[in-house]
Amino acid sequence: MTKPNLVPLLALLMMTACSVLRIGSTPDPLAGWGGTWSGAYQGTAGNSGSLVLEFHADTAGAPIGVAHFDADGAMNQARLLDLRLSPDSLRARLAFDGLSVRLSGSRQDEAAEGSYLLRYSGSDAVIDSGNWQVARNPLTQE
Repeated sequence: MTKPNLVPLLALLMMTACSVLRIGSTPDPLAGWGGTWSGAYQGTAGNSGSLVLEFHADTAGAPIGVAHFDADGAMNQARLLDLRLSPDSLRARLAFDGLSVRLSGSRQDEAAEGSYLLRYSGSDAVIDSGNWQVARNPLTQE
C-alpha cells in the first residue's frame, strides 16, 4: 500500500493561511490612500478651487503623490514632496510658481479633509491658509 503524498496539500494550506493572516506580506506603502481623490479647497483669503490628489507606488514600492489644483484661473500640477501617509493621516508639501504649500489632513473611510499653509518659497511668512476636502474616486482605488 502506498502512502499519500501530503506535501502538496500542506503547501496549499500554508499559502491559504499566509494570505488570510497576511503572514509574510509587506505593509501597504500607501496606507490605504491609493487611487484618486477629488474635491475642493477654500482659502481664508477667498481663494477656492478644485483639488485632485493621486497616490500610487513607484516600482520600488515607495509612495508617490501628485496634486492637481486650480490656482489663478489655471489648472496646476505638483508632486507631493516629503509625503507621509498613515491609515488615517496625510502630511506633505508641494512647490509651484515660487510658492510652497504644506498639507496636513486626516482620512476616515473614503473621505479626507485637512488644512494647508501657503508661503513664498524660502519664507516663513504665511500668505494664505485654508481647508480642503476630498473623496476617493472608487474607480481608481489601488
